[in-house]
Amino acid sequence: MPQMKPMYWLVMLMYFVFSYYFILIILYYFKTYEITSKIIKKLKNFKFKW
Repeated sequence: MPQMKPMYWLVMLMYFVFSYYFILIILYYFKTYEITSKIIKKLKNFKFKW
């Protein structure tokens, strides 16, 4: 049983790190998507003005 505990903590640590990075990537993706959509809208408005 004592040998299983470090492995369990390692798995938990990996799981938390993975979930943390996954959430960060999703947030980053959505932020970049919003920024790109705003830029695209601005470009469309700019083209319409011309």
